[in-house]
Amino acid sequence: MPVRCLNAPYYEGWKKLIKTDVYVHVAPEKIDLLSKIIEAYEHLGIVSTINPRDGLLVIRATEDTNEEIVKILHTLPFSVEILPHK
Repeated sequence: MPVRCLNAPYYEGWKKLIKTDVYVHVAPEKIDLLSKIIEAYEHLGIVSTINPRDGLLVIRATEDTNEEIVKILHTLPFSVEILPHK
């Protein structure tokens, strides 16, 4: 089966999406709770665990939902550290 290459406009759009991801650190026991809270706000983002032992997560967002996700994170009743992009 041949390998299909991504065309430039599609790839550029993907890089733009990545810049809107929100990286966070939470206590490992809060990972499931944070995932469920974000899921409850339908269509805002998708939570993926990067390192469960350290509580490192990424919330896949879009330009339209990034700001709202950050606002929600600041209102949670447990500590959420929003990490800078590297």
